[in-house]
Amino acid sequence: METEKLRFLERQWELIEGNKKLRLQIPTVISSLLIAISGFIIQSNNTKLMENRLLITIVILSIFIFGFVSLLIIHKQYNYSDKKISSLYLKFKLTDLDDVRNKKLESGFNLFLLGYLSIILFSLFAIIIIWTI
Repeated sequence: METEKLRFLERQWELIEGNKKLRLQIPTVISSLLIAISGFIIQSNNTKLMENRLLITIVILSIFIFGFVSLLIIHKQYNYSDKKISSLYLKFKLTDLDDVRNKKLESGFNLFLLGYLSIILFSLFAIIIIWTI
């Protein structure tokens, strides 16, 4: 019975580790995509492309919404796993891990905030570039 409890707890830790990776990968991919689109627009000499600024803005806003919502979902899942882990420590009364249980589990708020800010800023940067060129 004790090994099943520990296996269940270990699975929660694996979920949190996966979410830690995603909280960094999502802003990186979205920001890189926005930089690539902006760079393409800056280097482009195509006048038809410039006539479709509204369409390009809609594409950028769609990428922004996708990235922001994806990060928000990962943030909520991360917080849920974090709370689940701390409740499992209390429920299973694990004494060999008291130092981890008593320590406030990492909320990751600052890294999520950084991810949100990077997505917002790069989206604004891309939109400003489109409308000023």
